[in-house]
Amino acid sequence: MLKHINFILVSVILSGLFLNSCSKKDNNPILSNEKEIVSFVFKSQNNEALNSDIAAQINQEDKTITITVPYGTNITALVPTLEVSEYATFSPEGIMDFTNPVTYTVTSQNQTTADYNVIVEIEPLSQREVLIAIFNANQSNYLDWNITNDDISTWSRVVVDDEGYVIELDFYNVNLETIPTEIKHLTHLSKLNLNDNNIQTLPAEIGSLGNLTNLSLYDNNINTLPIEIGNLINLINLNISRNAIQTLPESIGDLTKLKILGAGLNELESLPEEIGNMTALEELQVFNNLLTEIPESIGNLSNLIDLNLGRNQITDIPNSIKHLSKLTKLSLPSNQIQNIPEEVFMLSELTFLHLFSNQLTVISSEIENLNKLEFLYLGGNQLSEVPEQIGNLSNLKGLYFQDNQLESVPFQIGNLTRLEQLFLQDNLLTTIPQEICDLENAGTVITKDSAVTCE
Repeated sequence: MLKHINFILVSVILSGLFLNSCSKKDNNPILSNEKEIVSFVFKSQNNEALNSDIAAQINQEDKTITITVPYGTNITALVPTLEVSEYATFSPEGIMDFTNPVTYTVTSQNQTTADYNVIVEIEPLSQREVLIAIFNANQSNYLDWNITNDDISTWSRVVVDDEGYVIELDFYNVNLETIPTEIKHLTHLSKLNLNDNNIQTLPAEIGSLGNLTNLSLYDNNINTLPIEIGNLINLINLNISRNAIQTLPESIGDLTKLKILGAGLNELESLPEEIGNMTALEELQVFNNLLTEIPESIGNLSNLIDLNLGRNQITDIPNSIKHLSKLTKLSLPSNQIQNIPEEVFMLSELTFLHLFSNQLTVISSEIENLNKLEFLYLGGNQLSEVPEQIGNLSNLKGLYFQDNQLESVPFQIGNLTRLEQLFLQDNLLTTIPQEICDLENAGTVITKDSAVTCE
């Protein structure tokens, strides 16, 4: 009987312990750790800019969400619809600006979190759609395109590659007034000719044309270049001459593959020091501007062959010019240069030196170091004498001293047996040495005042 009572008592105690344990478990349930974004959709009913629902691709491993919307969609005010794990919540909510990636945080039932980066991309236009955008942006253009024709390879002035990408556009003199931003989608474009139009500005999107090697903007009405021009790192030839450009952006120095830069006939008052970074440059044309000085960094252009800075307001030639060891042509006419520094006479490859119409009073005897010189233009200065060493320039074909203050010229000029032209008119000469006159017998054309005689 006692054993039976003890058994009942133990059973009651164990039952109580079990019930107490169950009660504690019910008070501390297991909470969910799930925190995934299951779907991410831009629904047309919530976004007036969309004609249909667009679902995103979700990478659960690296927690990225990418979604592509049609071209022209305003991505600064889109409302997404999210589905997340059961019991989870997310933030932020509502209208969002997706110009830059947006981070969504998902919080599980047990309050742990996961961050997803959402990237919204805009679908690019087709090559044909870009050309149509250019056509429609210029209602008075002279293009003879049939824009209903799907085969753009048959359109005039357009060259496409085997895959149908536009690689060349020749818009010479077709009365374009604007370049629409849609041009950024022509990412295979290598040559773009916009010469002789009425373009006033270039869009920043021009910098998206990373495969461009030739860009010509000659004879337009452009007054500034976007800084994005520096993104065209494969550019070899850039012609911006005959515009109204007042400054060059510092980013132009990033065009390290550029070989030819034409910037003449503008309104440039200075050149950025960064131009010295363009070390592949072989030809630099910045004539007919408002330059008052040449940047010292010009000396970094070790591959330069042709430098033309004529018709500016330059007063000095920097000493760094001596480093242009490959220079064959130096043109600085119609400036305000008073002195030729000795560094110019170190340019041993020079064949063409043009200093017409400056304020020179003296020519150094060191000019004889330029023994490859073929053409020397020194007319329109204030020279009163010519060094006899000029007679050592045996390769000279053209020698121009007109319109100076010369009272005499050295007989050593008669040694220049290859001379084809000699200009001496409009000076103070009354006679010239017989040795010079004898050059006429060898075919040299000597131009002098009619009163000047041979000694």
